[in-house]
Amino acid sequence: MNVFSGANSLIDYFNPDKNAPLPLVELPPQLNPYYDDGVRIYAKMLTALPATNVKSLPALSLLESGGVISLDSTPEQRAAQPIHTVTESSSGSTVTSMAMIARQHGVSKVRAWMSNKVSPTKSSLMRFFGLELALFGGPSQSPPQDPMGGIAKAASQGAQPGVFNPNQYENPANPAAHERWTGKQLLQQLPDINVFAGGMGTGGTITGTATRLKQDQPDMHIIGVCVARGDKIPGPRPRELLEPVDFPWKPLVDSVEDVVSKDSYTLSMQLCRYGIVCGPSSGFSLQGLFQVLERRKRQGTLAALRQQNDGKPIQAVFLCCDLPFQYVDEYFTKCDADMFPPIVNEHLFKVDQYAYSTSWILDVASAQTMLVYPRFAAQAAATQPLPSPSDFSSDPSESDSDTSTPASPGLLRPAIIDLRSRAEFAAGHLAHARNIPLSSLNADDPSPYQDAVLLATQFTELNKRFVEQPRVEHQCPGNGVAELNQLELAEMLECLRRSEREVLVVDYDGETARLAVSVLRHAGVKAYSVVGGWGALKGIGGIVKG
Repeated sequence: MNVFSGANSLIDYFNPDKNAPLPLVELPPQLNPYYDDGVRIYAKMLTALPATNVKSLPALSLLESGGVISLDSTPEQRAAQPIHTVTESSSGSTVTSMAMIARQHGVSKVRAWMSNKVSPTKSSLMRFFGLELALFGGPSQSPPQDPMGGIAKAASQGAQPGVFNPNQYENPANPAAHERWTGKQLLQQLPDINVFAGGMGTGGTITGTATRLKQDQPDMHIIGVCVARGDKIPGPRPRELLEPVDFPWKPLVDSVEDVVSKDSYTLSMQLCRYGIVCGPSSGFSLQGLFQVLERRKRQGTLAALRQQNDGKPIQAVFLCCDLPFQYVDEYFTKCDADMFPPIVNEHLFKVDQYAYSTSWILDVASAQTMLVYPRFAAQAAATQPLPSPSDFSSDPSESDSDTSTPASPGLLRPAIIDLRSRAEFAAGHLAHARNIPLSSLNADDPSPYQDAVLLATQFTELNKRFVEQPRVEHQCPGNGVAELNQLELAEMLECLRRSEREVLVVDYDGETARLAVSVLRHAGVKAYSVVGGWGALKGIGGIVKG
């Protein structure tokens, strides 16, 4: 039932022997250009492993080889674990998988020796999984014998007591994992497999899988795929760095293909868009397979890949090794720009990036309450009781008082910023409002949230007014709004930031005011907008001054 429980639940979850074979998915004709030539291509979804990458299989085998883990261990045995640290040269999936598995078995410290040229995204991802990173300079990929490379540094640390270095580049447990699991599953799932293609990094995947496949079918065609010289793809290596690898891949591989990164990323993205979600090394293996098929098609030797000569389709398999998400930014540099749909209103990425909150939007009744019952200043609220409504004039326009009542000097009336035109403001406005007209705001404009160009224009103007204003040192006046309104705008904003005074922003319909509130809040001002703007406020008797 695919349920894992008990003290060994995670260990069983990662154990391939306690799981169904990983999916093998045939590519439909739209992804297989050789379908009409009698070739059927299957993706082996190693991305369906618990760690979502191919390297969790050798990680299991490598840690098992050093006695760090046992797939049938008891909690008591794990508690007595003599190894306290695992160290490995790896910049990705192998050591990340090791960290998960080692932690399940009581080893919490895993160090990854990695090039200082690895992407920030990948290094952050590894730290997310709890890895301790140790960087080295020089070439990002170096031969195992290079004393300055990560492989040698990990080996040196592994010689210390209580530290284990699996050494995926030389440890036969690496290919043994794929002989034990990957190759075995492929023969169970597709007994008539004719062609297998896989990328070569450590050489472990191709060696182990090919060893098991050729035990049953010695004439099977194995394609080893390498990175084209001078190019870079996460995981696999160029030919020259495979020469010193100890694993016996050479007698097993029938074709070695050099593949460029652009083709790898492009094919991977095409697979993803149809639901075969996989990273660039998967497109890399598929491109290597395509190159062999295309060359044989041109030579007229495609049928020779069918060992049984029984007229059945040629059955080919490539590996999907990891997921694309950590490489997303790289797809945009490797693939042609026309492969990505355009973004409508892309300019909005550069504007209107500040926070919003529905709590900053008042209905008319709440706005009226704010105007009639001003809030306590923080220092006064701690020492003075809340006044009764009779302490206030119910109509601010009946008095020129623009601050607190004489009996309650700690109360601050809100400041009011009116964004409408000077003419509209002169025709009618709230008492004690300050007119800061927005040149991009007109009474008959649509909502800026319905017009992307208008939104960008208004945001830019508001940002210049309220955020890009130079900060000033200013001795703020008393509590009076009238005094505040006489200040230069930069001085007024500074006083509003320092005080507990709230600000009501008024426009024609409340939409641009909402944008202005977002900008003012970013500038440190406690601003609010009103649903309906001036159109709603002007109908309230007693608080409008013409």
